[in-house]
Amino acid sequence: MRELYKTKGYGDEWIEKRVRGIAVRDELTSEWKKPGVKEQTEYSILTAEISNATFGTTSS
Repeated sequence: MRELYKTKGYGDEWIEKRVRGIAVRDELTSEWKKPGVKEQTEYSILTAEISNATFGTTSS
């Protein structure tokens, strides 16, 4: 994946942040699965709540 981003012209710092963000997202969704979150809409709602609380905006 890193090589793909490099060939597209992204810098090392951006690539590192992107890869780290993907890893964090995977860990977060794994935690959400434990209490039974399954539907895509549930993930969307949770992600929107995090975006709103963190940045004051939603992804939609």
